Parts: sequence; C-alpha cells; structure tokens
Amino acid sequence: MKNLYMNHLSLLNNFFYAFFILLTISGCTNNEGNRYHITNNYNKEAITYFTQVGFNEKGTLKKWQNDMTVSVIGKYDRNDLKSIDEFIKVFNGLSGNIKMKRKENGGNIIINFGEDKMFNPKGYVGLCSARSPFFFSNEISSAKILIAPILGAKQKRRTIHHELLHAIGLKHAIGLDGVKTEYKSYNMMGVNGYESIDDYEKQTQDIQNSELDKWAISILYDSSIKPGLKKSDFIKSIKK
Repeated sequence: MKNLYMNHLSLLNNFFYAFFILLTISGCTNNEGNRYHITNNYNKEAITYFTQVGFNEKGTLKKWQNDMTVSVIGKYDRNDLKSIDEFIKVFNGLSGNIKMKRKENGGNIIINFGEDKMFNPKGYVGLCSARSPFFFSNEISSAKILIAPILGAKQKRRTIHHELLHAIGLKHAIGLDGVKTEYKSYNMMGVNGYESIDDYEKQTQDIQNSELDKWAISILYDSSIKPGLKKSDFIKSIKK
C-alpha cells in the first residue's frame, strides 16, 4: 500500500512539473514571437512610463484576460460611484476587447469604503490586492480595494483611480537600474515633477487629463501584450 501511495505521489509531482514546464515554454514562445508595434503608436515618454509601471518587482507583466465587474461595499456616496464610473469610461475607451462595468453584487473587483485592519494593518489611505487564479498564473482574476473613510472628496477621487490602476495591473514606478524618471506630465503611478505650486494645482485638478496613465492602460491592454511578458524582453523588442 505504501509503494502504491508513493507511486501515485510521484506521478502527481511529475504531472505538476510537466504542467509548469509547458506554461513556461508557452509563455516564452508567445513573448518571443511578438514584435510589438506600439513604438509606432506612442511617443518615447509613454513607452518609458509604461516600462516603469507595467511590470512588477520581478519584471513580469500581469493583466486581466476577462471582463471586470466592480462592486462597492461600505460607506460610500454618489460622488464615489461617479468617480468609479469616470474611471470605467476611460478604461473602456482604451482597453480593446477587455471591458469593465459596475455590478451591484458579486463583482470580481470589490471596493470597500471603510476600515479593515486585517487587510490594511498599516492604515494606508488606499490599498489594492490583485489576485491570480493559481500560483504560477500571470493573469489577474480578482482584486480587492480598500478606500479609507478619512479622505476628503478630492483626495478620495484620486485614490479611487489610483487603486483601480493597480487592480488592472499597473504598479508603482520601478525605474531602470533603480533610477526613476521624473515626469513633468501629471501621472498617478510614477514620479511627478512640477515647476511650481500653480503648475501642481493646474495638472491635478482633473485627473482624467493624466495622459501618461491613459497611455499605460492602452499599452497594457494592447492585444500584442501578453500576460507573463518580461520587462527585459519588452525592452529588447521595442529597441529593434
């Protein structure tokens, strides 16, 4: 009986190992075969920005492959729903075949307007956890967002949009060789550089004018960009 159990265990381990190898080969084949056409559609600043915010700390890209539905819980008001709908409208205009909509209950993106000390022990004003269906997957299948109740209306609006950018797969800027680029154009994921207080107020009064983030969404959900793409492969390809 023990030998039979060990044989079954060995077969199971072999199966998972083979499955992992197939996933790896498949990902490499897809990414190596692509010659990204985005250099023809976006300027240098947009591509540099995406290179910094489109990949995680391991240099891997993750994105949704299916439509997103956003459900809201906690203490929110009509302005919060308006902010979510504004983001959805922008996203759907840039995301190709992948779409997002609000759903009363049971969405695959849950936004909680309230406190959750288990999820947010450090007390951030906003927090997002984007999740994959299984450990080795580079596909995002669900996300949980927390928006702190202490925020004023303007800051809350920015925080909602910022955390939704995380939910779709964008990250805080990770610079090439550890050096982050400072952008004069307002953006929500990278490093902003402003000439004056007046310049700051002008650029941040309406975050829908964040062209860098719109470009990042558009590149991330370009059909040629596949989950699992490595930053190093992306950089090599756009230099060709």
